[in-house]
Amino acid sequence: MWQTIHNFINENLNHDMEKYEILDLKINKLACGQNRNPDSKTQFYPRVVNNTNIEFSDEEIALLNKGLKYNLPCNNKYWLSNLPLEAEAALTTSCP
Repeated sequence: MWQTIHNFINENLNHDMEKYEILDLKINKLACGQNRNPDSKTQFYPRVVNNTNIEFSDEEIALLNKGLKYNLPCNNKYWLSNLPLEAEAALTTSCP
């Protein structure tokens, strides 16, 4: 009886080991194919080029470097109550 159990376990282990041997061969083949080194001569240019006489602060440059798809944070939850005050301030300062 013991010999039958031993053979059954041995067959199952050999079957499982075949799977891992195949996976090991695939990993070795992939590792051997990855011998190319990346080019280190890539030169990156700054995202923002200031063609004006205006000097931007570091915070402004950092914001501009985030790109066109950067989403500004949304307004605080009391923006509607502050809207009349902001509108009045804008109207009074813009009129001479």
